[in-house]
Amino acid sequence: MAVDACAAARGETIFARACAACHVARAGDVTPIAIVATDRARLDAISTELITRLNEFGSGRPGITAHYRKTDGYSNVLLDGIWARAPYLHNGSVPNLAELLEPAAQRSRVFYTGSDVYDQVHLGFIVTGPDAEKRGFRFDTSVRGNGNGGHEFGTDLSADEKKDLLQYLKRL
Repeated sequence: MAVDACAAARGETIFARACAACHVARAGDVTPIAIVATDRARLDAISTELITRLNEFGSGRPGITAHYRKTDGYSNVLLDGIWARAPYLHNGSVPNLAELLEPAAQRSRVFYTGSDVYDQVHLGFIVTGPDAEKRGFRFDTSVRGNGNGGHEFGTDLSADEKKDLLQYLKRL
């Protein structure tokens, strides 16, 4: 995949300023749902009973231990290879990284997942058009659990800063 090296260098500085606090320094920490503000359906579906059962699964078998716990949010993940992990957010409700950098109100409401054609500009798979509709699964963000709101971090970057950040994310 082509990367503009100068833009990526500028993007690295933007990443350090706008993303690294959560996605490097606090990777693995849980950001409360009140802060990340994404769809909480999956979070609410994880009950203490489920956690108990997950921790019991495989007990007594050598080398298998589990330490699941109920939290009040979602875990911050490292972004290594993030360009290849579309769609985004915990529920796959944002089709590409370019849209994740836009306010939720500007993100796609309906798109089609399942394409193997990569969009190198927006960093995600092709999700619109006749081929996507014919071959893909229709993802509707108005369906409970599919909401694409929240994670408004980086939405205040300028258009040029967003382009530079996307170039840097191609290199991770």
